[in-house]
Amino acid sequence: AAALPDSEIRKLHVSGNHAWLQRIIRLIADCIPAASPSEPQGLAIRLVALTEGLATLASLDPDTYSTDIQRSILAAEIEALLDTQQT
Repeated sequence: AAALPDSEIRKLHVSGNHAWLQRIIRLIADCIPAASPSEPQGLAIRLVALTEGLATLASLDPDTYSTDIQRSILAAEIEALLDTQQT
């Protein structure tokens, strides 16, 4: 949230997010070699958005979004992502 009004913080956030996204794209491409060149990017954006959302929610409501709940949600999403791509 602090990045919204501050252009320097925003640049740092965007740069870090792009690096994180590229790492996830590479991991997905390695896990799904049959994916088209554009598919890993869309899937990575989906996973990054989910993790960022979970992290934000957990920071505000850790009782509802416990570590175990977060792991369960992410594991199910990754499994679904991989299953979808293999069919």
